[in-house]
Amino acid sequence: MPHPTVRLELALERLTCLSLPSDRKRDPYLWVIFFKADGSTMRVAKDLTLKGEPVLHFSEGSHGNLGKKDVGVGEELTIPPSVGTWCTELKPAYAELFEQNVTGAIGMVCALMEENNITDKGAEAGHQRLNIELANALREVLSEFHPRHVDLDDPMASLQEFFKVRFEARAKALPMTIAKAIMGKQNIFENVWSLVKRDDLIGFHFALFTHYDLAKMKNRALAIDHTIKHEKYGEWQLEGALRLV
Repeated sequence: MPHPTVRLELALERLTCLSLPSDRKRDPYLWVIFFKADGSTMRVAKDLTLKGEPVLHFSEGSHGNLGKKDVGVGEELTIPPSVGTWCTELKPAYAELFEQNVTGAIGMVCALMEENNITDKGAEAGHQRLNIELANALREVLSEFHPRHVDLDDPMASLQEFFKVRFEARAKALPMTIAKAIMGKQNIFENVWSLVKRDDLIGFHFALFTHYDLAKMKNRALAIDHTIKHEKYGEWQLEGALRLV
């Protein structure tokens, strides 16, 4: 099966509050890391391991980056392109052993956050730490990948599961790492105030697509529809699409 170079737009476009456990409205913000592992910077070596570095693209902003606070049930926010959209090319990767091209992969990791008492500078420090930690996690996961992890009866499902499980394992340590970065950017009084009620993680979403997914496109697009649930912060729907452009 040929794997052509294609121009893609990966976009999170809407965030909707589906439910809240109380009448109190919430102040969400969103951090997104886009990535691709493809022929632009990577290859499949003769031992079938991936060589090279993934390409990363980071969203902008922290507090208020969705343009609205005090969000209630039924409200829909438009996610700004600077936060939720990445346009790039997806190129096939060259497999040295087989002397042919194989599929590339593009995806994203997003963290939906709730704003509380963290300062703006503290939140952005946490954002930058998250970028660093997830970028390192992605490199580690890619270095662990080998074709033996792929189920030939259902290659795409097994590939997504491989990445999802390993990202989730690394994500467990992120809240403490981010908290340390935040505390380092705030003075003692700001840190005491933050401890009363610090910003919180509502939930993560991980998505991965390859050249094989392009065959499933209808009208040159694949829909993204994911629900994040949190006992304290309610239920939120993320919507968007992967598009040929």
